[in-house]
Amino acid sequence: MEPKAILPVSVVSPGDVARLKRALERHIELATAARLKTKAGVATETPKVGKVLAELANGYGCDLAKQEGQEALLKHLDTLLTKAPAVAMSFAADPSSLFMNKIVTWLRTNIHPMLLIKVGLQPSIAAGCTLRTTSKLYDFSLKNSLRDNKHLLIEGLHAKQEAPKA
Repeated sequence: MEPKAILPVSVVSPGDVARLKRALERHIELATAARLKTKAGVATETPKVGKVLAELANGYGCDLAKQEGQEALLKHLDTLLTKAPAVAMSFAADPSSLFMNKIVTWLRTNIHPMLLIKVGLQPSIAAGCTLRTTSKLYDFSLKNSLRDNKHLLIEGLHAKQEAPKA
């Protein structure tokens, strides 16, 4: 998939893309109805577009006031849903939106500009996160870090016990 635009950081997961697609389909229905009413001589108001959908349309250079722009953006969203790379990240608790914005920005800058992230919860992590791709699992949890550095923890505890008390 050739990236043609940068996804807004507020579009994180495949679910977000699916919601945008439904919103665009609804917008297309309302715009079509408005065009038909206008042809029939009935005054209508132009349908409003959500902030994220408008930002995405601008990023792709699609004019949502025109049918061609609507269809082009719908095609881009379909392509995103089917071909964009996705990873799954699990956290012990819900990550804040500011944190997710930073993660999304970093991953899209360093990995792929159209990367989507499926966010999940896994309380057994305690701290940190796990990242799962189609072929590999990366464990950045505290539990895994402690297990890998168990010898350092034991050495530190022994050194503390052996230190003379003042």
